[in-house]
Amino acid sequence: MSKTSDKGFDCVQLMRRVREELSEEINRFPTSEDRIQWIQSFQHSDPLLRRLQTEAAQHTHPAAGGRRRA
Repeated sequence: MSKTSDKGFDCVQLMRRVREELSEEINRFPTSEDRIQWIQSFQHSDPLLRRLQTEAAQHTHPAAGGRRRA
């Protein structure tokens, strides 16, 4: 095996840091409904993400007390 080179950018470290920051932000919300509302408040610039968000909004989230559509 070759010797590991000194990296200038560590993807794993970045992912762990971002995940920790996001978890801390999400945990500020006391209820699942608050978390859902926070997530739904994002306005995505990517067309695919906008479409997925629109499609997801057509389904009621089980944590919000509703039933999922098939």
